[in-house]
Amino acid sequence: MSKASENHKQLLEECAKTIFLIENVLEIIEDLIDKFITPLEEDQHVKNCREVNGSA
Repeated sequence: MSKASENHKQLLEECAKTIFLIENVLEIIEDLIDKFITPLEEDQHVKNCREVNGSA
């Protein structure tokens, strides 16, 4: 394999590793959103409904 082909192969491998890491980070962020943000939004929605219905 030529030097250019070898460099190209290494670059593609590094890109694949980087993409894999980014996917993992995005999954972690998604899990954190599901764990913390969604319950906060639901709590706020319940509070808003109670205020509108006069049962706050």
